[in-house]
Amino acid sequence: ADPWYYYSYQAAKAKDKYRSRLVVTQWGNIPFLFEQNGLARRLKYIVLKSADHFIAMSKRARETLLLEGVAPHRITVAPVGVDVDRFKPRGKNEKLLDYLGLNNEDLVISFSGRLAYSKGVEFLLYAFKKLISDPKIKSLGRRLKLALFGKGEKKSRLLELVHRLDLEKDTFFYGFYPYEKMEQVYNITDILVLPSVSTKWWQEQLGMVLVEGMASGCAVVSTRSGSIPEVVGDAGLLCNPGDFYDLYLKIRELCLNDDLRKKLAEKGRERAYQRYNFITNAQ
Repeated sequence: ADPWYYYSYQAAKAKDKYRSRLVVTQWGNIPFLFEQNGLARRLKYIVLKSADHFIAMSKRARETLLLEGVAPHRITVAPVGVDVDRFKPRGKNEKLLDYLGLNNEDLVISFSGRLAYSKGVEFLLYAFKKLISDPKIKSLGRRLKLALFGKGEKKSRLLELVHRLDLEKDTFFYGFYPYEKMEQVYNITDILVLPSVSTKWWQEQLGMVLVEGMASGCAVVSTRSGSIPEVVGDAGLLCNPGDFYDLYLKIRELCLNDDLRKKLAEKGRERAYQRYNFITNAQ
């Protein structure tokens, strides 16, 4: 997995020893990453030279390999996929809503992922404050609820922000949620948000929660970070990374427009089924 990992270098040495073939997956989408470290750079280019083929998880990952000198015929773009029979629209589960302290009339905005700066949850809180203060949103007659699934080093900072922004009544931290039950989370979600922020060392490499959410029939809002635009296409709304006001406007548009929300949910399901069906992609 990625040429700069030491594991990939070990595989390259094993190829020489056992005269086997070597295929390396490429998730990374930032060219020449970590090359300021001399050892990492040396090992990386041993792998780039040694590998027989690369499986790129996105077109952007392929472009990264091309810039680093890998010939086009040595690269195939074949992203991972999801079980589209497991992740599919089912309607809201009343028992789960009750367990989570929500109800069927709530407009549920969900985030699932690490509570880390790169996932942009702080900006989601700023946007959510704007949403619940918006007169047009208030006139909907439906309560907006923000459901956060995941854990991470930023939780204490996020809890502080929730308090300062007076969002305690409408924001819920559910912590780690078992992956084998995640399809239930997507099914009670009206709008799934992944507000990823790019950093010097990282950009969103795929956004699996977006693929799972689209397959489940969620309307999605995300950012133009890394490979996200390639994943979402025209099946969701994208904003600028780190721009809470742009994020607010995109979520607001979906809150106020039921038809658009339904249309994007249907397009997302179709896109996930056609492009990220794990059986098709495995073949």
